[in-house]
Amino acid sequence: MNKKLVESMYMLSPAQQGMFYETAQNAGSGLHIEQFVCTLEGDLKPELFVQAWQLVTRHYAILRTAFVWGSQNEPVQVVMRQVEVPLQYEDWRASSPEEQASKLETFLQQDRANGFKLARPPLMRLALFQTGPSTHEFVWTHHHILMDGWCCSLVQKDFLLCYEALSTGQSYQPVAHRPYRDYITWLKQQDESKAEQFWRKSLQGIHQPTPLGTVAQDHSAEVAIEGFGTTATMLSAEVSEHLQNLVRQQRLTLNTLFQGVWALVLSRYSQQSDVLFGITVSGRPPELIGIEQMVGLCINTLPVRVALEAEQPLWSWLQQLQAYNLELRQFEYISGGKVHQWSEIQGGMPLYESLLVVENYPVDNSILQKDEQLLAVNNIRSIGAQTRFPLTLLVIPGKEVELRCVFEKQRLDELTVRTIQSHFAQILNAIAQDSQRSITALQQRIPVQEIPQIRPALAQQQQREAEVLATEERAPLEARLLAIWQEVLGKKRPEHPGQFLQAGGTLTAGNAGRGPYSPGCPDRGATACPV
Repeated sequence: MNKKLVESMYMLSPAQQGMFYETAQNAGSGLHIEQFVCTLEGDLKPELFVQAWQLVTRHYAILRTAFVWGSQNEPVQVVMRQVEVPLQYEDWRASSPEEQASKLETFLQQDRANGFKLARPPLMRLALFQTGPSTHEFVWTHHHILMDGWCCSLVQKDFLLCYEALSTGQSYQPVAHRPYRDYITWLKQQDESKAEQFWRKSLQGIHQPTPLGTVAQDHSAEVAIEGFGTTATMLSAEVSEHLQNLVRQQRLTLNTLFQGVWALVLSRYSQQSDVLFGITVSGRPPELIGIEQMVGLCINTLPVRVALEAEQPLWSWLQQLQAYNLELRQFEYISGGKVHQWSEIQGGMPLYESLLVVENYPVDNSILQKDEQLLAVNNIRSIGAQTRFPLTLLVIPGKEVELRCVFEKQRLDELTVRTIQSHFAQILNAIAQDSQRSITALQQRIPVQEIPQIRPALAQQQQREAEVLATEERAPLEARLLAIWQEVLGKKRPEHPGQFLQAGGTLTAGNAGRGPYSPGCPDRGATACPV
């Protein structure tokens, strides 16, 4: 690598490590690809649009970062001094609104499949589609390895202010922020031994992941569908407000409430009184001054264990859960792969089958509320949260709480997922109607006959993917991953690609010095980062 092009190099965070390995193994799957989509109204000047994004990219080092194998066989992130932000522009004004909508959805699907080459920054790209005289559809696509949802509004705000300044002939200097490398330095200073004690104690006695329902019969390859699906529903404004008032009165957080409700649902589905599922934590240590304005991936995904006693009052139980969460937060810096090592669940099995994400990070919309705006931003939506788990449940607080499920189509069908979503909402509605219900009373709102069935992974799909791993021409990164598998586990190939992360990714951390897994386009002018 040409050192003149490099600004700095440092290790990856636990979550970045997981995404790095998964991306290498699941090219074209759309995994960890985040898309921000909106309608821009106003006199948009494409050349200034790109220039503003270029200046924002210059300000934030993480937007100029590549991810490559280092000299010690460990992935490192490399900040380039300069990159070129790619923009795709198309004029769709001759198409009808229906055709425009169809074109946009087709583009979004292909854009996800294109993915990114992690060694070729920037790991983001822009697309503008003009749909009217002063209307454009805008798509900002980036790899999740760069940043979490906390950061997106910070970057978007700086872009809009920068574009406004350029459009009026002024200069704009973004507010100084703490660099992401300071967070990486902080991670290296943490005490792993204390974290190990906590996680071993927390997971003691659990030998298998909590099932998401009963096991369905093997389905044939003819009916198998690849990819991910998404469903969404909303709680009413009245119920949403009442739940917020209830948790405030009990001195709890909405996050605790949603965790408790998901534990109730999982307990009913699995017929177990001790359940385990994944949660996403912010990972932003309050002692690191300026962490709120830092742009980079700080989140982490870790297991939470919840025990249920049938007749225990709801609120005292949730108080215990919140206390456990506070203790967990002291050790949220550790990688999920090491937590897996310290558990009693075998490396070939995942720690959990479902992931709960409560999107309660701050969003600064002040720039969108100005009386005079050069660009009005409307119809905002985000597409992402595609993980390696069969089900990811996103809860988005607001005037009306949104419940969104992202699911793996090979394991779950849409009707089943909508039923799961309905059960989650039913219990929340029941709490709003009568907050003194017991745990048992709430669980009984889910009929036994409605417990979902989850399909096992396809055996034929596993074999086909393993054969691809063994025969296809590989990039140097992919070849290195397979070499690690062979060196550490003594196997020619994984029986199933997911086993690299579930077993090999963990073992390489212990035996080869590599950080373990953390439960995580066509080249258009991007500056290449030679490896």
